[in-house]
Amino acid sequence: MLKSIIPAEQTSGVVIPSPIAAPASVSGERIVAIDHLRGIAMLLMAVDHSMYFAGVAPVAESYGMKLPELGSLSLVLIGLATNISSGVFFALAGTSVAFFAKSRLNRGWTQGRISRFLVIRGVLLIALDAIVEPLGWGAPLTVDTLSALGFCIIVLAFVRRLPLCIISISSILLFVLYPILVTSIKPSETTTLEFILTVLFQFHMGGPLYVEFPLLARLSVVFAGFTFGILLQQNRISISSSYVWIGLAGLAVTFLLRLGGGYGNFVPYNSDLSAIYFLIENKQPPSIVFLLFNLSLAVLLLAGLNRFQRSLDRTGIAAVLQLFGQTSLFFFVAHLLVYGKITRSITHFKYFTDIRLVAVTEFTAGLVILIPLCMLYRWLRNRYPNGLLQYF
Repeated sequence: MLKSIIPAEQTSGVVIPSPIAAPASVSGERIVAIDHLRGIAMLLMAVDHSMYFAGVAPVAESYGMKLPELGSLSLVLIGLATNISSGVFFALAGTSVAFFAKSRLNRGWTQGRISRFLVIRGVLLIALDAIVEPLGWGAPLTVDTLSALGFCIIVLAFVRRLPLCIISISSILLFVLYPILVTSIKPSETTTLEFILTVLFQFHMGGPLYVEFPLLARLSVVFAGFTFGILLQQNRISISSSYVWIGLAGLAVTFLLRLGGGYGNFVPYNSDLSAIYFLIENKQPPSIVFLLFNLSLAVLLLAGLNRFQRSLDRTGIAAVLQLFGQTSLFFFVAHLLVYGKITRSITHFKYFTDIRLVAVTEFTAGLVILIPLCMLYRWLRNRYPNGLLQYF
């Protein structure tokens, strides 16, 4: 039944199956495995945030380079799973820009028009962040996920036409040098320069402006995702089961860095801590260990989705994943507002005394609401392709 959610064609291109032996991309086409990976990231994000709203946050990361207080092992394991979502969200944003630019060139857009569109999208996302954060979290003015994503898209709008080798090398340099830059810059708002550096690099939850997601923190990941998208388009790479080895290699490097306890770590592990702390690293600002660990898991997940694509397509789960994957920005905004509202509503009923029951009820009710909302959004975006919704 749920398979009917996914139409045979989209205005942005033809949706094709992703058999194991088939090329991973053709110009203008969507790759189902990537949509599903993005959809899983959205679901994991919803799990994390719904539990947070319910009061059982699955903490499995640190902030501001301070050792966190962990909950039960089950909550930590859930947190480790949901941490994958952030890296996927940013990496596939870069991949989407690569496919978007190619599809628009095929429709006759000029490079200038594509760049203008991306700049407008980035500016709107930054503006939207100022609305969503107070409504969703009850937070003050904050540089958060949408601001960081919008900033990265604006940067990519200008650099995307550079030779791909320059973009990929820049991604590696940003990834490698970011820890050095972060540790050399202290969060401050004393001078204009210090304020700018704080917004670009640091996690800073004080003063008139909170910096949850530093603007430059995940630019390397967006650049890497863009490079990945271009290579897929050019058929220089394809998604295959061999990605398992890439993911495992990434995990091996992660564990070596973690064992070293120096460069790449913001919250080093020591033997006085519980063993589970070996897997806990800093999310804001993100350490190399945190990013590499979660991106490696995402690569393994992508390999699995590609390997079992045909089996997954026979289930209703595939339709939901593809729906959320194709409407990820809308889902991100909507799920914060929906889950915040549900929590405030169901806690008024006296029989919801167990916070675990609140979390499960909230998550389930949220999906019941979000599925038709995302379907409506996608229909409206396709029905009015030149409207404001095209930027989201």
